[in-house]
Amino acid sequence: MEGGGVDRFPLLRLPENVKMLTVKHMDLLDAFQFSFLSKRTLHLFQQRIWKTTSLIVQVSTSISLMGQCWDGTASFIYQIKFREYDDRKHFLDSKNLNPTCQVTGYHALLDVRPYFQIRRHGYGFQDYLNHFLILSETPKIERLVFKEEVQNLERFRSIMPTIRELEVCDQFPDNSIQDLLRLFVPEILQIHREYANIENHLVNNLDNIFESIFKTLDQRSQPET
Repeated sequence: MEGGGVDRFPLLRLPENVKMLTVKHMDLLDAFQFSFLSKRTLHLFQQRIWKTTSLIVQVSTSISLMGQCWDGTASFIYQIKFREYDDRKHFLDSKNLNPTCQVTGYHALLDVRPYFQIRRHGYGFQDYLNHFLILSETPKIERLVFKEEVQNLERFRSIMPTIRELEVCDQFPDNSIQDLLRLFVPEILQIHREYANIENHLVNNLDNIFESIFKTLDQRSQPET
């Protein structure tokens, strides 16, 4: 303690009911930042009533994760950019990524926070992606947007959960669209450009597309246990 102030607040050492009460009254944007400190803080803040309208992954000159969360009283949007994506060859294998993040809160007044860097030792891209899926209890990515190619597309696909909507922008090269459509079978497909073989590709892959749809319908029809 210095100058009458408290240097540290032992949140994780508090009794369970006191911890939950503290988290419940914590500023939503602060809670979002604290969730990155450890697995214990992630699961602690997960117990707060989080909801999400979307989780969007965008691939361009960098890779971004974007979304909006709220807890019934306040909401915010976040955007996380992985500038390490410049070194694309090793991006998916790196376990010490430090992306930049900006959050904008919406409550009584607009609250735009300055960019900050997330430093989570041992976290790679897949870990950050799973972090947001756990925190917001989102089972799937709402939208995956491709503006540029991904090196090692099959590896990238292997770490992606279910995709609701796939969007391919007009900058995306022709020779990679077929590989993209072979690996990703979304519920909604948007291609913002002409692609001569799109009809042939869809017809030739109807079995895979219908198999995915039937699996989804079958899972939805299963009784809850």
